[in-house]
Amino acid sequence: MHEMKLSQVVVLATGLARRKAVELIKYGSVKVNNEIALEYSRLINCQKDKVEIQDYKFSLPALKEKSSEKHYFIYYKPKGVEVTLKEGLSEHNSPEDNYRNDNSIHKKLNTLQGVISEIGIPNLKPVGRLDLDSEGLLLLSNDGDFINKLTHPKYHVPKIYKVWVNGLKNSSENSQQVKFLNDSFNLLSIESEENDSIVLEIELREGKNRQIRRICAQAGLYVKRILRISIGEVKLNKLKLGEWKVLNNHSIQSLLKKAGL
Repeated sequence: MHEMKLSQVVVLATGLARRKAVELIKYGSVKVNNEIALEYSRLINCQKDKVEIQDYKFSLPALKEKSSEKHYFIYYKPKGVEVTLKEGLSEHNSPEDNYRNDNSIHKKLNTLQGVISEIGIPNLKPVGRLDLDSEGLLLLSNDGDFINKLTHPKYHVPKIYKVWVNGLKNSSENSQQVKFLNDSFNLLSIESEENDSIVLEIELREGKNRQIRRICAQAGLYVKRILRISIGEVKLNKLKLGEWKVLNNHSIQSLLKKAGL
C-alpha cells in the first residue's frame, strides 16, 4: 500500500504533533492536487497525489519511506487508558485491588490502539507500562532494540512520579509512615495542598506492577492520583493530556546514556 492519512503526511513532513498538524490542515495551509484540503483523515496516495504544505518542502515517496524508519514519541497517557494494543473487556476483580477507585468487574477499556492509529507509524509499541489508573509520560517506538534496552531489568532508567495521597499523619522525616516510604523507594519531596492532600514526589528505577499503590496502601495512605512526570531527562513539560509529539534525537541519546548504554 502507498497510502497515508493526510494528518500523518503533515506530521512526518513538519515534525509537528498531530493536534498541531490537524490545525494546520483546518486553517487551509495544506493543498492536495492544487486544492485546499480540510479533511485531515483523507487518504493520500503517495505515488499519485500531490500534497503541498505552506512553508515546507518534501517528497511524498520519501515520507512513505520515512514511515518505515525508526520513530520515537512521547505521549501524555490519560487515566483510564490501558497500556495495551488490544481492545476489549478487562476484569478488575483481584483482591489486591480493593483500594482502586473503579470497582466494576467488567468494563470496556480505552487502549493505546487509538493514539497509535492516529500517529500511523507501523509496529509502534509502548516502552514499558503505566497502569490503568495512572497518567503521565509514556514512550512509544517501533525500535525493538530501543524498547528492549529501556525495559530490560538490568537497565534502570529513573522515573519520577507525583503522587497525591490522603492519610499522612505526620510529614516529618521521623514519622513511621515517611520512614516506611523512604525504605520502599526514593522519596524526593513531600508537599501539602490546600484541600488537605499531600503530594509525594517519588523516584523509581525498577518499577513493579502497581508498586506505588501497594506501598502507599501498606503505609496507610489513600492514593488519589499518580502522575509520571519524567523518564530520565525526558519530561512532560507543557504536553497536554492525551497529546503526543516526536522525541528528538538528543532525548533518545540521553535515555540510552541514563541506561548506561
